Amino acid sequence: MVFISIPNATTLSIDVNPNTTTISAFEQIVQQRTNVPQPLLRYSLRAQNPSRVFHDSLLLSDLSVCRFSTVIIHVPLLGGDEGALPPRFPEEPVIWITVARLEEADGHTAMVWNTIEMCVETLQRGGVVIDREYWINAARVCERGRYVVTCKAIIKNFIGIGVDEEDRKRTWLADAEMSKKRGFIETARAIYEHSLTAYAVIPSSEEIWLAAFKLEYENKEMERARMLLAKARERVESERVWMKSAIVERELSHVEEERRLIDEGLKQFPTFFKFWLMLVQLEERFNNLEQAKKACESGLKHCPNCIPLWISYANLEERVNELNKAREILITARKKNPYVADLWLAAVRVELRHDNRGEAENLLSKALQECPKSGILLAADIEMATRSQRKTNSMDAMKKCFRDPHVTAAVAKLFWQEKKVEKARAWLKRAVTLNQDIGDHWALYYKFELQHGTKVRQKAILAKCVAREPKRGEKWQAISKAVENAH
Repeated sequence: MVFISIPNATTLSIDVNPNTTTISAFEQIVQQRTNVPQPLLRYSLRAQNPSRVFHDSLLLSDLSVCRFSTVIIHVPLLGGDEGALPPRFPEEPVIWITVARLEEADGHTAMVWNTIEMCVETLQRGGVVIDREYWINAARVCERGRYVVTCKAIIKNFIGIGVDEEDRKRTWLADAEMSKKRGFIETARAIYEHSLTAYAVIPSSEEIWLAAFKLEYENKEMERARMLLAKARERVESERVWMKSAIVERELSHVEEERRLIDEGLKQFPTFFKFWLMLVQLEERFNNLEQAKKACESGLKHCPNCIPLWISYANLEERVNELNKAREILITARKKNPYVADLWLAAVRVELRHDNRGEAENLLSKALQECPKSGILLAADIEMATRSQRKTNSMDAMKKCFRDPHVTAAVAKLFWQEKKVEKARAWLKRAVTLNQDIGDHWALYYKFELQHGTKVRQKAILAKCVAREPKRGEKWQAISKAVENAH
């Protein structure tokens, strides 16, 4: 028999043999007799220093407990050993969080999960209204304090409370994105992990897989990113997942794995044009121009309306067979895809690269007849104009496309060339405001400020560009996607 002394000054007897009873068994008995949750138990031996038992398999006798010893039970988070023992489990969130954090600090990972699970059960049984946002913020606070297990346990147990089934995926993705933006990576990771547990094998889970991948990729956790994509390829049919997989291998310089993923991707998704472009780019990186041409030809059989693939094909022929073959390809492309300004602009630029200005102007004139309100063509018309024609061409372009970012940027360049600094700055600002996704214009704006602005202005433009994450732009895409510029 062993005596226990509980916080309300009552002494109870427990019929146990110290030589055969483990600490774990003893704690269970104490919980049954006192109604104190096992995670909250703290106890010490009378006439000894207070201690916390770390090994549940130890026998009571290992701690010098013998028959008729008295064990003092403490519940420090509930008022120490002076207040009366509460009749039910605590409903104050901070108590449970603190207990979980103490368990984590002691290395008791399993007890962290048990504590938070018991917390949910207690709150729901007591009819307590659970504030979901409070608990998500609590998880973030735990992460900040480096209590990662507690953070994950909170997310797993509270993230779904109060959210309708049809809204869960959207809500969880928003929660994760907000956490990521605020710098709480572990919280975001925990939300994605829980989301994937719920939605892993359904078709609409692609968005979750890619969001989880992006978190790891942006934080340079490349092995985590690769593992997520490998699992995603097994569980969802998604060309984007295969594409991202090949991109990661490219950035890690795993050429054979990159090629394997592209080839497998093309077998599963032959009409996904980006795979064909990636195959062309792979061959070009190693100067396999003939193989790159064959990839273009095969790709265009499956994707005849893919404009970037036509332009890549023409550029390859220009490098291998020079001008005439490139012209033929672009003519064929325009016949199959009429009213596409990008194809006309590519033809104009081919002629300019070979100093055929007259032919370039002739093509641009025809292009503007077919696509009179194309911003990229009107911008080219301004840039190709002679000094005396520039003002007229720019006014004409602004009448047709006043809110076009390409035209706006072209006009800004004119002011820049004329050293009208404030006007140029205003028009460049307007260009990036009209379309924040065009990286070429952000780069132009930044270059302008490097030449004419202060360091404060330069940092501000750079910060805004990074925040907007532009993805478009002829030069921007080519440079940002180059292997040497990855990460």
